[in-house]
Amino acid sequence: MRVRPENQPVAPCLPRSSMWMPAVLAGLVLSLTAPLPAAAPEDAIATVEVNGVTAHLRDDPLQHTRFARTRGYRIFRIVLENAADSPRQVELALPPYLDRDQRLTTRLRKRVTIDGESSRQIELPHPPVEIPQRVINVSVGDQRGALHFDHTHGVPIDYQRRHRPIRDPVLANPGAAGLLDDDAVWPSPDGAGLEHELLTWPAPLDHWHTNWLGYTPFNHIFLDGEALSDAPEPVRDAIAAYVRGGGTLVVTEPWQSPDDWAIPSTEPDDVTASTMGMGVVFRIGEAVVDDQAALREHLAEATRKSGESRQTPRLDPLAERLEGAKSRTLSVRALIIIAVAFCLLIGPINMIVFYRMGRPTLLYATVPVLALLSCAGIVLYAAVKEGWQGREHVLSVTEIDSDHGTAHTLAQAGYFTVLMPAEGLTFSRHAAVTPQLMQARSGRDAPSPLREIEIDEQRQRFSEGWISPRQPAYFHLSKHDPRSERALTGIERGEDDALSVVNELGTRLEALYVLDDEGVLHQATAVDDGDRITLEAVDEEQRETIQQALQRKRADLEQYGLLPPGLADGELPLLPRPGRFVAVVEDNGIIAPALDRAGPGSRAEGILLGPLPAEEGSR
Repeated sequence: MRVRPENQPVAPCLPRSSMWMPAVLAGLVLSLTAPLPAAAPEDAIATVEVNGVTAHLRDDPLQHTRFARTRGYRIFRIVLENAADSPRQVELALPPYLDRDQRLTTRLRKRVTIDGESSRQIELPHPPVEIPQRVINVSVGDQRGALHFDHTHGVPIDYQRRHRPIRDPVLANPGAAGLLDDDAVWPSPDGAGLEHELLTWPAPLDHWHTNWLGYTPFNHIFLDGEALSDAPEPVRDAIAAYVRGGGTLVVTEPWQSPDDWAIPSTEPDDVTASTMGMGVVFRIGEAVVDDQAALREHLAEATRKSGESRQTPRLDPLAERLEGAKSRTLSVRALIIIAVAFCLLIGPINMIVFYRMGRPTLLYATVPVLALLSCAGIVLYAAVKEGWQGREHVLSVTEIDSDHGTAHTLAQAGYFTVLMPAEGLTFSRHAAVTPQLMQARSGRDAPSPLREIEIDEQRQRFSEGWISPRQPAYFHLSKHDPRSERALTGIERGEDDALSVVNELGTRLEALYVLDDEGVLHQATAVDDGDRITLEAVDEEQRETIQQALQRKRADLEQYGLLPPGLADGELPLLPRPGRFVAVVEDNGIIAPALDRAGPGSRAEGILLGPLPAEEGSR
């Protein structure tokens, strides 16, 4: 038996339940001092936690419709919360899948870094191509979760050529939709098998998009004035950018319009249409709002006027402008001639010559040499005939708002490349890029094994499957430049009443037309960027010639689908409005080249529109 020494202290004997008390107290202290998780956004529709990062998917208007999306971007807004102390890299991806024809569809992904113990909202813009699955994969390290959502398929812009009828949703807030007795549906006045229907986004305007791309799926927005007056400034700015880019906004009274919108007031029993950039704002008086029949009539009229300018673009003219690039490709006849010459040299000619010389063993040396020379000849012929660089052809129209320091461009772009570009096609993150997936001549889809889009903070890279060697690719572009410093500046009137201006539009002007406040038309040609130029007044004969030239430019824009409602009845059919200018350019300087190496045959012609500055005084 073990005996305890006399001087050894006796350990206190505690009850078994008391032994857990320190651990319990330590747990309570840790739980009270640990940071509380951030609350999920009020409009979150899906949440997932992956490796210490919590992702919340916020609501968006296309969550509430099954309509086919034929235009514009769906913006997925995802709030990421990192509870860890260290930064985490997160990948957000819409995965592809095999469709019925056993083809892989589009994959969209974006990688971001979230600082430790912080939260951040990430926008994942999705162009109007198919959304293969109702899921966004969230990957953090080697772990992955999924955010599930309802969806509508994005489809090519000329979807309506094959599937009719489809419905074009008119985005409305609950206050505006509540003014109608029931759901409003009205046919498109152009008879294209299109119907307009109100799509009510139940979220308050505080939760609406602050990125104008979120409104691009809609040709029209219908809002009540009180809600728009109380909307946060970032939301109003996004809606203003949408309108300036060619959108249509219908607002009911009472409405306190922002001063910088420059929208005139309307009478209670009247409806006014005001041009804002390249779009239109319809203001509906209070008496009209109270009359159900009149309200429906004016709402249909607003969509009719804006719908007339949004025809499906024709790609054939753009294909014809790329024919110059296609005509420089290798001809089958030339390749056949080179192949026949090669066969004759290494075959009969080679054998006859060396057998007559009595040295047939030289065939072992001449055959590989002739093969190398033939290959080098083909490569040299290709380099001389085609070149190594791709070619772009862009036709655009740009509204420059020098008062607010912004610019908006609509464009149709065609791309042609001899070799597969390593970087694919790269566009600005401020641009809405709509792939024209239907071929201009065949009218058939051009399948690819995989189409991939990579998004970062500055650009959208259409990396795989969007362009193939010697096969033109077409895209519709709508770009908003929120920090544009382009303008005509330093306007002065000399002693002979001649106007002079400084070209700070960032590009050379092939022709500049200015209509002063007195209705006198002035023109200048070949104005380099940064130069001051004196304009000359034109007579009636010159005025008629200019009018015809602008009419041809309008026809080009119309066939390419680049005539938004703000321009359909504006200055392009005839002449600039008083106090404004129209400039014709060979390089608009705003749509950056999408190809990594665009060749010398590339063009980016277009038209610039904008206001004149106030005259500084006489010299």
